[in-house]
Amino acid sequence: VKAAYRVLKTAIHRIRPSDILPDVSFPSAHTTRFTFCVVVLACVLLPRLLDQQEPMGSATEGEGGMDENRVPTSVGAERWLLTGIAGWFIMGSTRVLADAHWVSDTLAGASLGTGTVVAAETAFVAVASSLL
Repeated sequence: VKAAYRVLKTAIHRIRPSDILPDVSFPSAHTTRFTFCVVVLACVLLPRLLDQQEPMGSATEGEGGMDENRVPTSVGAERWLLTGIAGWFIMGSTRVLADAHWVSDTLAGASLGTGTVVAAETAFVAVASSLL
């Protein structure tokens, strides 16, 4: 994530709305990292943790239960989207209110953070599925 937003900051080189910080603004690194962490927790780790806490054999495959030859289920697209929006709203709004970023900086940061997790999770599930 850090490499991605640093490349974008260097390539786009957008100034901040105020002189609060001397570096460039796009995308918001705070929003990128915060949204990344929120999405990892809510969409990757928490579903797997809850999946493992179900009693053995209490759910059938496809209902979220653990099967010895099954990759843990991922969450639906709605949850990815809502979690990304929540991350943007919480951190992005504070960065805009602090006059450290434009709204588009924070939207790009939230999209980058969420997109990075989606890409990593998709790759993990594909590799894990091929190994089983």
